[in-house]
Amino acid sequence: MANSIRTQVEETIRKHPADPSKAAIELCVMLDERFDLAGNGWFDDDDEVLEAISSS
Repeated sequence: MANSIRTQVEETIRKHPADPSKAAIELCVMLDERFDLAGNGWFDDDDEVLEAISSS
């Protein structure tokens, strides 16, 4: 599982090398899909990530 997550992190970063903010949002969405972080309050203070999660 860890290797799979690491691979997804690496792919996301490579996909957005000039836009670290976009990469960070996509990483948060990916991690939420795996670990339900939003459901546990991890992104309560980040409207941009919450919107990205709800859009995915």
